[in-house]
Amino acid sequence: MGLEDTLNEVEVAYFMSEKYQHRGYTKKAVTALVNWCFQVSDVPYLILTIDCTNTPSCKLADNCGFELFEKRTSIGHIQPNMGSDSYYYYRIYRKG
Repeated sequence: MGLEDTLNEVEVAYFMSEKYQHRGYTKKAVTALVNWCFQVSDVPYLILTIDCTNTPSCKLADNCGFELFEKRTSIGHIQPNMGSDSYYYYRIYRKG
């Protein structure tokens, strides 16, 4: 979790070893991190940026309560750790 340099918004990021995928660990970790962030800060929302080709990560984002905000195509800058030039931009808002 941290400030996404090109968007200037607080972003959650996750990576899981293939050995431990599909066991629910990432969902638990992301949910705990989101809850913690909203408890200790006053940010109104958090974001995820996911490569359009990463379908499993998009499914996880949905399962963690993030909402797809829009599909974006970078102009002159490719998002770090992404293979394609387009990505999905997700948000989750503070409750209440």
